[in-house]
Amino acid sequence: MNNRLHFLAVTIASALSVLFIWFMIASPAGSAGSQKTVYDMPLNPGGGAFELNEDPAGHLWVSDYDAGEIWELDPTSGEVTVYEGMVSPADARHDGNGNVWYAEASTNHLGHLSTVTETITLWEAPGSSGLYATQIGPEGHIWTTDGSDAGLFRLVPGIGQMCRYEIPSTAASLYVEANEEGVWLADGNGETIFRLDPAANEFTLWQLPAAGFPSGLDLDPAGNLWWADYDLGTINRLEAAINRMAVFTPTISSFPVMLDASAGEVWFTDDLNSLIGKVSPSMASSGTLTLTRSTVAVEPSCTTVEPAAAKPVTVTTEVKAFTKTGYDQLVDDASWTILEVPDQGAPYGVRLSGSSAWVVDYDRQLLSRIPIEDSYMVYVPLIRR
Repeated sequence: MNNRLHFLAVTIASALSVLFIWFMIASPAGSAGSQKTVYDMPLNPGGGAFELNEDPAGHLWVSDYDAGEIWELDPTSGEVTVYEGMVSPADARHDGNGNVWYAEASTNHLGHLSTVTETITLWEAPGSSGLYATQIGPEGHIWTTDGSDAGLFRLVPGIGQMCRYEIPSTAASLYVEANEEGVWLADGNGETIFRLDPAANEFTLWQLPAAGFPSGLDLDPAGNLWWADYDLGTINRLEAAINRMAVFTPTISSFPVMLDASAGEVWFTDDLNSLIGKVSPSMASSGTLTLTRSTVAVEPSCTTVEPAAAKPVTVTTEVKAFTKTGYDQLVDDASWTILEVPDQGAPYGVRLSGSSAWVVDYDRQLLSRIPIEDSYMVYVPLIRR
């Protein structure tokens, strides 16, 4: 059983001196040494799937780099649609209007898959040797990172304008996030967090205290940037408005690679040690420090790019079955939960959707669903006379 947290509230009725005690108890998810129930669904056994994203309708999108496929899962019905015909798709994400944007990671092209016409279209990113990740900005612009150097690209779909921004760094940012405040990046040297203001053509820089290797990025509901640092083995948060960084170190030595901070708890993956983890920031201890902040102007290089002719893709649809299994719980307390993936798996992409955490394992080629139990209330009346 889970180590339980008890939140106590006492109400005394004056006339009868009745004491009501309410316990808010976290669901019994299991304790360290037990197993956590997990449901696994097979992906293409000959592929290599990495990123996982969720669209506005709650559908999940899996990018299979090795198989040249993009998978769509409807978690409610279990229906899976596979789009085949890409070369090396990475970080595919659906905008909710029939458009899926992805990086052709082995080339310098940004890809567009239309789920309406079932075709793909490619835009060249001039000066790039291979794109890595994508993001859809709040204005509908498409952002993509260069996997080999410090380049950031923006495509304005309606007019075909492609702009390249030189990140003031000697290393690439693997992933990219975007919100109303700007476009967020972290250089591969682990030295700097960046935020681009496209309207002002200005980067804001936060100098990090130690060089590491930031990988996955995510923004929480408050607009704070989170990142997984693979080399330093930490989960980190930047509160940009006050230049404050919080560092959370897992209780088991790990190499965090991707994370999801869309809810109060942050889920992360460690592909090297075959671990899936969760940290509760309100409960876990952390180190905090104030970062130095500066700004740098940038002048983008923009050109109009004509897309290549649209090509059809092969589309198959079926209902996939999930197999119930169990993952060993190495840690399970109020601050941290850490699960060990069987068979030396390699968990990578992670997303929270509905009442579950979803994880892509590129070694075992599985999409796993980890149920997240809701907390519940126990009402115990104690009467004193």
